[in-house]
Amino acid sequence: KQLVAIPSSAVLFDKSKDWVMVYKDKKHIETRQIEVYSKIGDVTYVTSGISENEKVISKNGLLIYDALND
Repeated sequence: KQLVAIPSSAVLFDKSKDWVMVYKDKKHIETRQIEVYSKIGDVTYVTSGISENEKVISKNGLLIYDALND
């Protein structure tokens, strides 16, 4: 089974769910719910919610998440 691997620092936990901030460009950042398969060290493997070659924000994601979702 092939899974998408992202940095564990990109995963945000809120409202009993896992989220990532997907970066499209400076004016387009999406909050997206993901399904985590497993976390091994600094890498998290995801089964759904993000596809290969999408960019995720792995630093200061919580600040951006709060700004966009309050």
